[in-house]
Amino acid sequence: MSKFNHIIIAVLALALLCGCKRSHDTVPDAKKATVYFWRTSLNLDKEERDFIKSNNIEKMFVRFFDVVMRGNNPMPNATITGLDSILHDVEIVPTVFIMENCLSHADTTTLAHLIVARVAQMCDTHRITGVKELQIDCDWTAKSMSQFYSLLKSIRRHASSHGWRISATIRLHQLNMPPPPVHYGALMLYNTGDVRKPDGTDPILDPNHVAPYLKWLESYDLPLCAAYPCFEWKLLYSGTEFKAIIYDADLSDSATFKKVRDGRYLVISPSDIVEPNSDGSAKVTMNVGDSLIVARPGADVILNTQKQLARYRPEINSQVILYSLNSKYLKLYNSDFYEKIFNY
Repeated sequence: MSKFNHIIIAVLALALLCGCKRSHDTVPDAKKATVYFWRTSLNLDKEERDFIKSNNIEKMFVRFFDVVMRGNNPMPNATITGLDSILHDVEIVPTVFIMENCLSHADTTTLAHLIVARVAQMCDTHRITGVKELQIDCDWTAKSMSQFYSLLKSIRRHASSHGWRISATIRLHQLNMPPPPVHYGALMLYNTGDVRKPDGTDPILDPNHVAPYLKWLESYDLPLCAAYPCFEWKLLYSGTEFKAIIYDADLSDSATFKKVRDGRYLVISPSDIVEPNSDGSAKVTMNVGDSLIVARPGADVILNTQKQLARYRPEINSQVILYSLNSKYLKLYNSDFYEKIFNY
């Protein structure tokens, strides 16, 4: 074989190597259509039950409780009620949200034991059977990563006695860190922006916020699925200063709000709104002159984001999670959208 032919073969081999996408393991026991349930009472209405049935929802990630600081100790908060009404033909994944400041104030081994024991006790009390997985949600940073990963290792060890695998939520900014010691991650494609900046971009899901992180997807060494938004926020501002997310404001109340243009309202009558938060805050005051901006990602934006992710991780949509199962938000999108996102 001539030297020229050797060169041609080498070039072709290199081109093939560079053109191949890195393969990744899929999420273990992936279910195509899944949802988060993130309210404090599990009382599904007719619209939510119909949604589960019509879209063949096979798995629900149900937030059981939060872990927050109370004094000097991490404590459970906002524990869900109504678990006796659970749907027994849908796999339930108990999900626990942990405030980041808990990580530096607790012995991780003890905290892990308490979390797993409490989840197990709740499942036993409410006769929730067939649990295969526990998901941990925490917005950890590079500073708290070591403590969080230590906690996850302990949780995984305790959970193994129940036969549970462990998953964790992954924010976009965490993709450039080492992956957590879990069986897989749920990449959160929402809350990607900054609500403090009323700059016209959507803080729930804006492609410009997502794009800089996509380069990390292909090399991220952990099985991933993707969680997409199905909700809206009403963002309250005083001038350009962000005040709060308002969930229950009735924008059709013309005595309180004046529509300025699509998606933007002016407060014309002062009022207090109770918005419970994990940190204990509750009351938000809306003053005359404040503005409300409605943030809601369009169906085309969500579906295009799903397509972009698949270019870097073809298997990432083997399990799709929608946030969240709530009839108030489900009606914001049509059946064609749900058909497309669950069957990409």
